[in-house]
Amino acid sequence: VGDLVLQSIAQQMRAHLRACDYAGRLGGEEFAVLLPGTTAQEATAIGERLRHALEQSRIHAGDGTIFQVTMSIGVAPLQGDAQAILAQADAALYEAKNTGRNKVVLAQSADAAPEKTP
Repeated sequence: VGDLVLQSIAQQMRAHLRACDYAGRLGGEEFAVLLPGTTAQEATAIGERLRHALEQSRIHAGDGTIFQVTMSIGVAPLQGDAQAILAQADAALYEAKNTGRNKVVLAQSADAAPEKTP
């Protein structure tokens, strides 16, 4: 069933991300999505669109069981080195998880940086 969930998430990403976006699995249940040419606020809106689509979808297991899954998302701007960006996104992700799950949280330092990301 875990593989079906991962496949469903990948399908939702393909359907709801733009052609210029890049998505990849970091490991386990964690994914990273690069959204070139977007502000932090635009990235948050894209994350919300993806989160809502996954929440509305249903995953049909081979035995007739139907699953619904949700997604927590941490958003961070592409500023600094990769390690710093991932740390910001991870902190925002854990804030989303610790404050109710199934939501999109913008990293704290991203609030003051509405510039476009490279």
